[in-house]
Amino acid sequence: LPDAHISSPAMFADGHGSIKILGTASGADFLSYRLEYGQGLYPQSWVQIGTDSTSTRTESLLGEWDSTGLNGLYALRLMVVRADQRLDQAVLQITLDNTAPQVAVSYPQAGQVLSLTQEPQVALQAQVNDPFLARVQFFVDGSLAGISEQAPFGVIWRAKTGQHTLRVVATDRVGNAAETSIEFTVK
Repeated sequence: LPDAHISSPAMFADGHGSIKILGTASGADFLSYRLEYGQGLYPQSWVQIGTDSTSTRTESLLGEWDSTGLNGLYALRLMVVRADQRLDQAVLQITLDNTAPQVAVSYPQAGQVLSLTQEPQVALQAQVNDPFLARVQFFVDGSLAGISEQAPFGVIWRAKTGQHTLRVVATDRVGNAAETSIEFTVK
């Protein structure tokens, strides 16, 4: 509907945290508009976002939705009330992901001593759990050693003698990130 629609987020978009809702709520006999969300494809109940607004909007900010703590498929609804009590509505689905990935270093182990002659190149490895994972970054002593985008997550690092810190950062497709670090030694 040209006078009652959501432009952003897009249908089936991913979102997290504070979500700006852009669109249009205007037209003949405009009285007010309201934003709501509900869980699932066909929500059984709706929760209002903010308060009803009596100001028309055209391709601008309709409201902001704090989705913190919500995960999974949700429906977002814009309802425009007309002076004759007619109701125009627009509904879209959005997948919310407000959970950071779980990440652990699987090789080398914390405190492990590696031999440079036996392992001149070390296969740095991590276990990551997140259904919407985008990338896993491996840093040795603060320098990027490599990026892995699919399981099994790992990169090859040219070993150097000394004590090292391995930091692994896992980021999902909406920007949630988690990291872990271990120390190991190469002799």
